[in-house]
Amino acid sequence: MKKINASLVEADFNLKAAANASKFAWKNFRNATLRRLFNTVTDVGSDALGRKSKDKLLQLRSLEAEMEKIYSKGKVCNNTNTCFPLNPDLTNILATSRNHDDLLWAWKGWRNNVGRAEKEKFTEFVKLLNEASVENG
Repeated sequence: MKKINASLVEADFNLKAAANASKFAWKNFRNATLRRLFNTVTDVGSDALGRKSKDKLLQLRSLEAEMEKIYSKGKVCNNTNTCFPLNPDLTNILATSRNHDDLLWAWKGWRNNVGRAEKEKFTEFVKLLNEASVENG
């Protein structure tokens, strides 16, 4: 919850900074570095949801945290009940193995264990990101 709260504080700051920067006609600045800096400050990304609804931004950040947790704790177990986490085990198998069966086992196992757990959350996450994109213009 600390991470989510910190993210909400950061989003509020980013929105205020973007509003302040938008008061300037920065797109007409001759200095390319200043234009890039102002462009960076005014591009609030998914924080734009906070303009419309703090609750939606909280929902987005909570979904993000839940998906990170599922992803980081996901494991795939083989027939001998030996379990492999994504890092480093499955990453190494997927990066180095040339054995079709091993690659298919790792990929399907990961998809079945982590993908299914995240599917509904990811769908809602994308909807919220799309709302943020619309809010950004």
